[in-house]
Amino acid sequence: MVIALERYLIPMITKNQETSYNLALIRICTTLTKGWFRQFAIDNYTRLSNLDKDLLSIADNIIQKYPIKQKKPDILVHDPETQAIFESIRPYTKTISSSFDDIIKEYNYYDEIDYERTGIKITSPVNSDISVTAIVTTMYLADLDSCTPSAEWTASVVILPTKDLEVIW
Repeated sequence: MVIALERYLIPMITKNQETSYNLALIRICTTLTKGWFRQFAIDNYTRLSNLDKDLLSIADNIIQKYPIKQKKPDILVHDPETQAIFESIRPYTKTISSSFDDIIKEYNYYDEIDYERTGIKITSPVNSDISVTAIVTTMYLADLDSCTPSAEWTASVVILPTKDLEVIW
């Protein structure tokens, strides 16, 4: 928890306490420590990965009591052409992620795999009977092997007419 606070939350690298905690725990299991402490963290990873404290309130208290120059989180800014495309369809876009799988986490001794499937429905601004659905699946694989830690991200997108998706269901 201290590593999550010190490295991510207090300097405002991120405001997501779960992500901060997981990143800190992965560092402890890989490159931050060695010897018996690293092995203990690896052996107990599943139990340790359960964050049971509100780190955001702790970080906020520390920031208020001891103000420091904080790093602003990086903000993704699309080029003007991409922004124009997405802003023009935003009013006709509806998130339908609630009808898809929730995040699935799988663990084994050295790996963590996260899958997430979300969807959006884009309806034609001219004819509301015409729409497409985009289903986005992301996968994150963290290899927590203490000798060669790594992580891989993959994503796939399926776009089809909404009526075809309704037939599949």
